[in-house]
Amino acid sequence: MYKLKVTISSPFLQLFHTRYALHKRAYQHRVGAAVELMLLEVLLLADPYLLFPGTNGQLRKMSECPGDMAAYWKLSDSVLKQIETSYAPVRVDFPAIHEIALVSCILL
Repeated sequence: MYKLKVTISSPFLQLFHTRYALHKRAYQHRVGAAVELMLLEVLLLADPYLLFPGTNGQLRKMSECPGDMAAYWKLSDSVLKQIETSYAPVRVDFPAIHEIALVSCILL
């Protein structure tokens, strides 16, 4: 009976150890947190300029999209590409963000 408990608990211990290691090394890494804050600032600055058609063709800002499912389903990772190629008066240094993310991937 004791061996059965050890063999069942071993994968669970390994699972939680792996999750802990990922949080420590990747999810909560200081460079990752810095890139996340930079992207958050970009999204906040671009919010008034990116409009998405919602219910009844009404244009919604990005921050209003979760309240309108017709507009919400149009949000994706392509929003960052839209910001990068738009003519909005938002100053964004995307190469710096890409460079920080690339350097952090190489150094990890």
